[in-house]
Amino acid sequence: MINTLGQFGGIVSPIMVGRIKDLTGSTTPALYVIGLAILLAAALLMWGLPAKLRALDQRD
Repeated sequence: MINTLGQFGGIVSPIMVGRIKDLTGSTTPALYVIGLAILLAAALLMWGLPAKLRALDQRD
């Protein structure tokens, strides 16, 4: 699953950055989109993991 998601990001990210650069003339908005996606993924992990797993992670 991890490898699949990594490969998906490796394919989608350059296409997305190129498309946004074509539309806006700058890569800055594309980097903001990538940053927002990372923050969204972190938020999903923070609130999506069961409490037991979060407690185990905090002990280490």
